[in-house]
Amino acid sequence: MKNNKHQQGVALYLGLIIMTIILVAALGLSAILVFSCKMTKEMGDSIKSLYAADSGIEQALKDTSPVSAYSGSFGTDYSYNVDVYCSPICPESICSSVCDSLGCGVCDSTNCPNAWDDNCQGSYFCYKSMGNYKGIIRAIEIER
Repeated sequence: MKNNKHQQGVALYLGLIIMTIILVAALGLSAILVFSCKMTKEMGDSIKSLYAADSGIEQALKDTSPVSAYSGSFGTDYSYNVDVYCSPICPESICSSVCDSLGCGVCDSTNCPNAWDDNCQGSYFCYKSMGNYKGIIRAIEIER
């Protein structure tokens, strides 16, 4: 009878340890699921901001005589800003050593202007569009 008296409550401690392990595993799994759901939503928002940037590019490209900047919005959540860089006298092949500082081959030198020129008659343009959806910003850049 002495052995039984000292072994009382072992099942209670063992059950408590097993339940603690199960609880920790369940909390870890739920944290992973919540993080995955959040990432999935943010990916969807990121795609929407990319589409907003694409809409800005399309808006700028439909204009036959480009201006230096375009902006617009769709409702309260979507917006885009497009900057257009003109290089009337500087194709990339002429000043390749100083090109690409703006990321799309627009030359960056005093001999090769990269700022907007209202009298630009050149055929080289760089369009940089930033789309915004609920604070998430994505960018698209094209050359024409």
